[in-house]
Amino acid sequence: MNNIRHILLNDGAIAIVLPSGPITITPYSINYRPVRKLLESGTADVCTISTLLSEKSVNGLFFAYEYNQSLYIKQLDSGYREHYYDKHFTTRSSLPSDAVLLGVYPSKQALLNDLPEYYL
Repeated sequence: MNNIRHILLNDGAIAIVLPSGPITITPYSINYRPVRKLLESGTADVCTISTLLSEKSVNGLFFAYEYNQSLYIKQLDSGYREHYYDKHFTTRSSLPSDAVLLGVYPSKQALLNDLPEYYL
């Protein structure tokens, strides 16, 4: 594996040096959580990181939140309308007000792949 130079900043952002140049991602960046996990494990390679950071959304963005050890999802569709779901994608009227952001994903499948512990 190639070791990718990166720095975890105080606000949770990550500065990453890629062949195309340095970038900074935040917890609100698409695929932040999978990228951070790869960097922390030392298994990140340029190709994988570049692919994760360049994934495009087809059906809007999916925001994963945790509240009381339960997963909640907000989908911002391509028309900028918000939809709320529980972990089974059952429609909800809103998110709990104290829910904590876990990550932002370009697809439902990317969210499911990164958060399997909520589906056991």
